[in-house]
Amino acid sequence: MTLILGDRPEPPMDGDEAASLLGSLERMRFTFWWKASGLTPEGARLHIGASELSLGGLLRHMALVEDNT
Repeated sequence: MTLILGDRPEPPMDGDEAASLLGSLERMRFTFWWKASGLTPEGARLHIGASELSLGGLLRHMALVEDNT
């Protein structure tokens, strides 16, 4: 699937605090999906450089945080 940057959701410019926060979270979720889509399981576990963080670990963290909020 080819995505165009303009396809990403934008937070409302005139929304209240809750709408702006939810819109920003939706944009971040979409951006993460866009960047990580198409990764193989090996690619999701891959560590780049000295970091201990992998995209799969970041995805697990995001899911945990969203489940507990």
